[in-house]
Amino acid sequence: MKTRIFQTRFYKDKEVLKLSLEAQHLFIYLLTCEHINICGIFELPDPYIILESKLTQEQLDKAKKELQDMGKVIFEDSWIFVVNARKNNNYENSEDNKKCLVKELLRVPKNVMTMFNKYNPYESIDTTVGTTVGGSPDSTNKSKTINNKSEIRTHKQETINEKEDMSKELEKAKKALADKLHWNS
Repeated sequence: MKTRIFQTRFYKDKEVLKLSLEAQHLFIYLLTCEHINICGIFELPDPYIILESKLTQEQLDKAKKELQDMGKVIFEDSWIFVVNARKNNNYENSEDNKKCLVKELLRVPKNVMTMFNKYNPYESIDTTVGTTVGGSPDSTNKSKTINNKSEIRTHKQETINEKEDMSKELEKAKKALADKLHWNS
């Protein structure tokens, strides 16, 4: 079961008070729906939002524009970035959650992440090396992530080399067998 913290001060927020009823509803839905994750970036096509939020396409389009204009939520294709989700749900205190965060960020297509990075007002998200709380890079985590990626690349290359060596050995064995069979005939 997923849990999200919903700040009760939400209804007192000056920017939220400026939003239409539909935009407030959509914002609450995006903050609390089962699709949101630790990084606050998830893929959710409009038909699902319409089905689950009970908004019409017209209401959804209007609400999305309001939220994006205000910088609360960024929409790109069917991807959604709830900008302050990570800040308001600080799940990144544990190493396991940080690993999960990086995995989730790596699932986001690069062109979508580039767009989100342009609009993110409080930090840039770097999926090439990982991210930490508050946006300040942690060199230890970056090193671990870089080392893990390097180990994966090394392991892949070793596997490729082993397969090539096995193919060569198999070809030699086939040739030797063929020569032996030909010699005995």
